[in-house]
Amino acid sequence: SGGGGGGGFGKKPEPAAAVAAAALEADAEAVLRQARGNLDAAQAAMFQDSVLRLQQAEPELFARMQDSQGPSAAPDVHEKLVELTWDTIAAFMPLGGAPPP
Repeated sequence: SGGGGGGGFGKKPEPAAAVAAAALEADAEAVLRQARGNLDAAQAAMFQDSVLRLQQAEPELFARMQDSQGPSAAPDVHEKLVELTWDTIAAFMPLGGAPPP
């Protein structure tokens, strides 16, 4: 840093545009584009898609999920809901690179 002191510590933060342009998983990027950049809408759409895929792949678990939600959900239903939730969140996190400062 130039004269005058007070340069601070650590690496200079990246411009916001560089952080916003970070690569996402291809499917998450496509869903985000369809949602016109609305992250909440994109995550909701991706979660719903995951639930629909679960209905095809594991119809018995899906049926139990429909019958028992909330605190009374069976452990395997709760575990699957947590898995789908975190998979959805993770899909929209930037790939690679160091975490933001």
